[in-house]
Order: sequence, then C-alpha cells, then structure tokens
Amino acid sequence: MDITGVLQHLEGAQLIRLGDESDRTGTFRHVLIQESAYDSLLRPERRRLHQEVGETLEQSFAGRLDDISDVLAKHFDEGGEAPKALHLYARAGDLASRRSANNEAAMLYGRALELAWATEADDDAVADLGSKKGRALELAGRYAEALAAYDEMIETGARRETWKVELTALIASASIRTVPTEVFDPAHAAELAERALHLARTHGDQAGESKALWTLMMFYANTDPARSVELGEASLHLARSLGLEEQVAFTLNDISSSYLTAGRMNEAHQALEEARGYWTSLDNLPMLADNLISMSTLEVIAGRLEEGIRWAQEGLALAERTENLWGQAYARMSLSLVFFLRGEMGPALTCLRECLRLAEPAGFLDPQITMRSLYGACLGILGDIPAGLAEIARARELAGNEMRRWIGHVLASHAWLLTMSGDASGAQALLDELRALAGSEGQVIAETSFIGAFVSLDCALLQGDADRALSLTDEYEAMLSRFQMQGYQASIEGYRGLAHLARGDLKASEQHLKLALDVMEREGFGFSRWRVVAALGEVSSQNGLTSQALEYHREAARLLETMARAVPDERLRDLFRQRADVARILKSAA
Repeated sequence: MDITGVLQHLEGAQLIRLGDESDRTGTFRHVLIQESAYDSLLRPERRRLHQEVGETLEQSFAGRLDDISDVLAKHFDEGGEAPKALHLYARAGDLASRRSANNEAAMLYGRALELAWATEADDDAVADLGSKKGRALELAGRYAEALAAYDEMIETGARRETWKVELTALIASASIRTVPTEVFDPAHAAELAERALHLARTHGDQAGESKALWTLMMFYANTDPARSVELGEASLHLARSLGLEEQVAFTLNDISSSYLTAGRMNEAHQALEEARGYWTSLDNLPMLADNLISMSTLEVIAGRLEEGIRWAQEGLALAERTENLWGQAYARMSLSLVFFLRGEMGPALTCLRECLRLAEPAGFLDPQITMRSLYGACLGILGDIPAGLAEIARARELAGNEMRRWIGHVLASHAWLLTMSGDASGAQALLDELRALAGSEGQVIAETSFIGAFVSLDCALLQGDADRALSLTDEYEAMLSRFQMQGYQASIEGYRGLAHLARGDLKASEQHLKLALDVMEREGFGFSRWRVVAALGEVSSQNGLTSQALEYHREAARLLETMARAVPDERLRDLFRQRADVARILKSAA
C-alpha cells in the first residue's frame, strides 16, 4: 500500500493534517473525525490494529518501554491481550506513583485490578493491586473513594473465598478509618482490625497479623497508650522476623506517638530515627516527609524549638517538592506552634491561615480542628475575641461527636478566650468538661499541646485562687518531667511567680519570675515573656524600687510593641494595644 498517497488523499479531504516531508504521519483535524473513524471499525479489525500498534511500539521503543508503559497497556488491553495489559498497567501505575501522580496511578491500578479479577490472577497480585489503588486514592485526598474501594474488596474477597484479598482489604479499610479525614471512624476501624487479626491467625499469615496489630495499635494510641505500645511492639517483632521492611517502617513511624503518650520520649525519638532510614532506602517520599515532620513535633513538645523548626522545614520542602498537600499542612502545624510559643503572633497567624488553606483540599481534619482552635486563641490574644470564638465554633462543628481525639484543643482554646474576657465560671465549666473527657491532667496536656495547662492556670488566677494555681504548677511540673517536656518549664515557673505575687509573697514571686525569664530568654519561649517582665515590675514597685519597676515596665512594653509590629493586620495591632492589660503596661512605660 502506498501510505504516502493515502495520507495525501486524506489531507486533501481536510480530514488530517500532515507533518513535514521527513514525517510520514498525520493528525486528525478534529477529535470528532478521529472518533468517527475509530467507531467505523469492526471490533475484530479494531482489536487487530491495537495489537499491531502495540507490537510496533514495543519494537520502536525497545529498552525504553517504561516511557510508554501506559500507552502500551491501553493498546494491548484493547487488543485483547489481558495478561500483558495487566502487567503494563501495574508497571505504569508504579511509575506514576513514584512521581506522585496519584490520580493517574489510581486509574492505572484500577484497570489493572479489573483485569486481575477478570483473568482470575493469583490472590497476591489482586491484593497488591487493590492495596496500591486505594493508597493512591488516599494520597490524592480521595478518601471516600479509597474507602469504597477497600470495602468492595472485602465483599468480593469474601464472596470469592480469597482470604488474602479479604485480609488485605480489611486492614486497609481499618487503617484509613484511624486517620483524621472525612472517613474517620475509630470504633469501626477496631472492629475491622480484630476481624483481620482473627483471619490472619486462622490462616497462619504472620505478615497479615503484623499489619492487623499495627492497625489496632493506632486505634489505642490515645485511649490506652500502654495497650497501644504492646500491640505495636508485637507488630514490630513479627515484621522484623519476616524481613518486612515497609511494615517495620510503618509501625515504627506510628508507635512513636504511642511512646510519646505513654511518657517514653526517648523511645519515640528512636522509633522515628529508625523509621527514617527505612523510608529513605525505600524511596517513599510522602512517608519520609511525614517522618521528618513528626520528628519536628517531638522536638517542639520537648521544648527544643530551633530543632523543631529545622525538621519541619526539611519536611515541608520535601512535601512541596512532591506536591503533597497533607505534608505541607502537617509541617505548618508544627511551625505554627513554634511561632506561637515564641510569642510571634504575626507569623503564627500567617502560618495558621496557610495550614488551614492546605488542610481542607487535602481532607486533613486534624488541623482543621486543632489549628483552627489555636488560630481562634491567637485572635483572642490579639484582642479580637468575637472572631476567635467564631473560629472555635467552626472547629467544634467540624469535630462533631466523633472527634474526641481533638475536642480537647477546642475546649481548651474556648476556655482560654473566656478567661481573656473575664468569664471565669464559663471557662471553668469548659475545663471541667475537658478533664472529664481526658481522664487525667496528664492526658489534658497530651491532648491540648499544653494549652490546657496554661488556661487552667489562668482560670485559677482569674478566680483569685492562688493556692489552686500553685498546686497546679506542682502537678504540671511533675507531668513535664514525666513527658520530658523541659522547654515548658519556663512557662510553669512564670505562672508560679504570678501565683506567689497574687498571694503577696514578693520574695518567692521574684525568685520564680527571674528563673522563668532566664529560661525563656535562653530557650526562645516568648509568648508570655512580657507578662513575666511586667510582673517583675509589679514586684519592684511593691518593694519601693521605683526606677527598677520603670525599667521592667519599659522592657515589657518593648516586648509588646515587638509582638504588635509583627502582626500584618493593622486592625489587630490596634486591638492588641487596646487590651486592658496591654494598654496599662504601655501607659506605665510611657
């Protein structure tokens, strides 16, 4: 056949557009012409042509088949060569996943899974493809679709009596329900994980047992830390004995939270450090970013703010490079808390806004509740209590009745705003609700990033109960020691100094306030530094040291002005300066 003549004829009929003389190909002038030509082919002829095109491409791109694996898969699929198409779709899905093209990967894995079911591929292949499809949907933020895919796998696996597929899907369905997204359902997750554990043990599948134990560990992480650690260590033991590097990495990454809640900070660090080596060798960039940011969170909790910033920025850079919105929001959670603890309210507000902007399309509920609550608290600190309360109301709405894990942040931030507005009884009612949910002061700390402790102390001082405030400082100091959160010691010392000042014990007050100020300046904790300096000015004033009192008041005013100038919103700057306690200090230093 004279292909050149045929192409010229088609061009003359204005159906195609030819390339230059060296290019013996053409393109259709309109997609409808292409579709019409394609639809006019009989099915056997269409199939034959797809096969020929696929084989020609294989020959032309020999040695570079990965570059066109998705195109080859389509041609061999349409050409009726299902086993070959299945392999190519799976390969193309792996390549898309590697470059974080998660929507594309989900589509490719999905078609491979359909072919695997149709060709009765072995159970391991079906389970692997189903898991990969669901994971790609998760990484794309399509959590409801991922959950539907897993649940369909459970049903199909049970119906076809393919227990490996059912087991894989049970674990995946349970795992996604433990993550703070729209499908968060810890009770159902625990039920599914128990079913998976029973199924794995029934069939002697230790790898499946390790995964099921890991999933149960995540369920108990906040409600029963000791049980969570026990389950996680059992999962680790099995995964290590079987050489399951990825499972070892997942369990290590997540058991760090259980160790932290159990007060075992050193082991939490060690777990994350070991997991990071696995994620690096496995080239799993989303989980590597998660690991780096989790390490940042540990450092911030421990009070090592500079280290916290370093890890968060490294994780953020990786999350941005891979277009991972979840990781970008997660990194800003840690950075926002650092800015807040430093007293840098302007940067904290900016970072919190960006965190919330990213968290919503990522489907990441945790920051939409906890960081929105902190955002509300920051607005209140700057003097806009109505706006702060509106943010907290939105956070509580998002938390609903199911998000007990994060409701503590909402209650603590709400109570804090009420103390700022002078409503001690309202704040106390919220604190009582928080303690009833948490069960202990230690859990109050764990569930509120220590904000619950700060507001409890502020509420006691507002109520004029200095003895209660002192008792709380002793209790929180013991908790700090248990959780190895030495960085917060400065804030507790500051509150202790304020409580002694309220009791009229000037000597003890000055001692604790100076100690607090020394640690704050050394460790970079600045959000309450101005209060400590102002209180030292009050101590000096009551001791008759007028010039020294003025120096302290001027330093407190300087700190307050530094905070105000860093706030980008002029209205908020003015509201902050108009706060009664702030205005009093600014006036006394004038």
